[in-house]
Amino acid sequence: QVSGCFAGSTYTNDWGVRIESGSTVADSIATKHGFINMGQIGSLVGYYHFRHTTHPARSNVSAPDHTSRLQNETEVVWVEQQVLDAHAIKRIKPAPRDPKFS
Repeated sequence: QVSGCFAGSTYTNDWGVRIESGSTVADSIATKHGFINMGQIGSLVGYYHFRHTTHPARSNVSAPDHTSRLQNETEVVWVEQQVLDAHAIKRIKPAPRDPKFS
């Protein structure tokens, strides 16, 4: 099952992928589908961070085709495209200009 869409979400070019067969298999699957295996996610054994090389870093549209291709691999137990947390997206406002400090 492909992960659902979240209305108003900002999707990344990163996927969380669970592959219990080890990092060599994870590397192979990543390469086969145009991803880079960025490595294990923290101390979670069998969970890997994949980054797609051509998908935009931020997009208002998910990439179910990339997700489905990974999910169709028999070694893949779970996969989810990562979404930016709305609270993490902050607008940077320029500091006000003070003519005394120009």
